[in-house]
Amino acid sequence: MNEISNLEIRNLTYGQICELIRILDSNDSWKILMNEIRRDCFDFQDEERKYNLNEINSIEKASQQSGRSCSEIFLDEWGTSGRKRPTVYLLHQYLKKVNLKRAATYVAEKLMKGTILIGGDDAASNENNRFNYSGVTKVSYRILEKITNQFDSERMVGHGAFGSVYWGKEDKLEMAIKKLSPDATEHFQHELLILLTGIKHKNLLPPLAISDEYDLCLVYEFMPNGSLEDRLALKNNELQPLSWKKRLSISMDICEGLKYLHDQPKPIIHRDIKSSNILLDENDIAKIGDFGLIRIKNDSHTVNTNIAQGTNAYMAPEYFRGVISMKLDVYSFGVVLLELLTGLPCLASDGHLVEYLDDRIDPGESIEPCLDKYAGQWDVKIADNLYDLAKQCLEEKKKRPSTSEVLTVLQELNQTIS
Repeated sequence: MNEISNLEIRNLTYGQICELIRILDSNDSWKILMNEIRRDCFDFQDEERKYNLNEINSIEKASQQSGRSCSEIFLDEWGTSGRKRPTVYLLHQYLKKVNLKRAATYVAEKLMKGTILIGGDDAASNENNRFNYSGVTKVSYRILEKITNQFDSERMVGHGAFGSVYWGKEDKLEMAIKKLSPDATEHFQHELLILLTGIKHKNLLPPLAISDEYDLCLVYEFMPNGSLEDRLALKNNELQPLSWKKRLSISMDICEGLKYLHDQPKPIIHRDIKSSNILLDENDIAKIGDFGLIRIKNDSHTVNTNIAQGTNAYMAPEYFRGVISMKLDVYSFGVVLLELLTGLPCLASDGHLVEYLDDRIDPGESIEPCLDKYAGQWDVKIADNLYDLAKQCLEEKKKRPSTSEVLTVLQELNQTIS
């Protein structure tokens, strides 16, 4: 099988690169492509071009002197320049942008099909990181365009660092389609990895299908009641505020989903647990979504990375030192639990929610004055126990409970409700 989009151009096989060169040599197509490359080639909004007319002329002169193809010299230069090397997927985006249809079709149909490499800061360069995704459900990009009305902005239901999410409907089935930005290849791979593992749980929202013909897209079950973040902020006037009992139920939903991930033979660390990644179905059952930063652990309980990704306000202190373990998700869950209790965002103009509560609640005092009034008449004893549990989740790494221990406490509290 051929290797896909995150493969660097310089690592294409001889046969693949020769065919690409032959196509780009036709009608001097390489000049059109070369003229479009941005200084920061991964940033299509960069107004500064990487190459000027003199450099294009230099390649023509080098071709005459060496007998090598201009396209070959150009691809060799571009493919080996910069700290972050251009990938096959990036090449495809540029070819589409300058309307080089023949070359774009070749890259899409011959180079971007088959085996996916799981990349990122911790990817190991061995066969264990290769996944054949020929069995994954694929959806035609044209169908996605049709059901989203050409990705109409009025159909957009969310937007984030990795792309935009659109609502679509086909045969009475509502879907959420995430259209990824050009630099989100790694995000796509991690979401695909979750799909390949075959995990299924009532409190998880993995992708149902993919589209990789043009822009990378992921298809999900649509969650009509939106994100937990928006629900707590009362952004949808058509939905009632979450009662405190429902909030306790949602906290159990989240924890059950996390426990399932952590209990896998090779534990899965989500790394981006936050209220905006918790989606609610029509019955307000919570599902964990967005697996773009997952880490699958091997033998050790803790691994290290040089790159901290995710949302800072939900990150455990050790993560900024590059330490990754399942306790990262526990810390993030603790922050979400505080949001459920107070209805406040984790980060506001007056600081972080953890610090905000620390300043207002002395040790041993009740959280009652800070409870979200929209949740109804709280059982203060249960609320205080939830606050104590949240603080345990926010302890230093070695003192934090496991997801199994957290879930046990939540279930015990739920049993006390009359």
